[in-house]
Amino acid sequence: RVVAKHADIWNFGGGTPEEALRKSRILDEHCAAIGRDPGAIVRSTQFYMKSPDEAATLRERIEAYQAVGFNHVVVGGPTAYHEGLVEEIAKQIEPLVK
Repeated sequence: RVVAKHADIWNFGGGTPEEALRKSRILDEHCAAIGRDPGAIVRSTQFYMKSPDEAATLRERIEAYQAVGFNHVVVGGPTAYHEGLVEEIAKQIEPLVK
């Protein structure tokens, strides 16, 4: 309810795309209850990548969330250097932002 009333962006904190969709629909209901356009709230999710191997599936994971209306993505990684991690993230994301 707080998000419906005050937020411009809502970040889904974790779970499956199906869970994100279910919670997004609840947010839509809260918006309707106060007369707010639910489309005015950007849906966001986040991924924390620990290794290049894990990042290799990032594009597929992002696309699954895009399919249920989440179009803002935050990608994080460890503060310590991991060889190849940033390159793999960039490789996965580049086709999605062109």
